[in-house]
Amino acid sequence: MEYADKSKFEKNMIEKEIRREITTEHLLNYIAENVFLGRITDDNPSDINGLTSLEQLLYYELEFDDYKDFCDTKNSVLSRVMDLRGGCNMIGRDVY
Repeated sequence: MEYADKSKFEKNMIEKEIRREITTEHLLNYIAENVFLGRITDDNPSDINGLTSLEQLLYYELEFDDYKDFCDTKNSVLSRVMDLRGGCNMIGRDVY
């Protein structure tokens, strides 16, 4: 698709990024709900790669390039699980 105007291209790219972020947020909420319900676990490392079910799912769905991004996302999911349990959220703390 060619754009006659650079601003239309930029607008389209921004819209795609927003849709991707919304989709990712829905996915993380869905994963957190399933961890809360016990359908996805974080206490059973694989004998083959040493990753838990939650970690394997996150790597498969979101394809991380950076380990720090992976850890941040996993902590975000675990924070959402704590929220679903109604407890305090000690994992997702504000950093200034």
